[in-house]
Amino acid sequence: SEHGLFEHPISLQRADHVAILMPELAGPEGFWNNVLGLATVGEIPTPVMVIKQIKAGDCMVELLAPTSADSPMAGRPGGLASMVAF
Repeated sequence: SEHGLFEHPISLQRADHVAILMPELAGPEGFWNNVLGLATVGEIPTPVMVIKQIKAGDCMVELLAPTSADSPMAGRPGGLASMVAF
């Protein structure tokens, strides 16, 4: 191949956003805001989850939590979601 192991034909400049699953948002959002000093800059409510957007440099961290115990998101283990956008 013309590209080596660590080369890629598309020049990636930065991560755009990462998603982190949370069982609830109050405590985790406070940690990101008060302890890490990062501001919540947006909130996206959906029928099954709430997404809090936290600005971390050039990257957006999205905290995702279920809206209710009936949400398909409820009961999923917390942690990094299997997605990142470049």
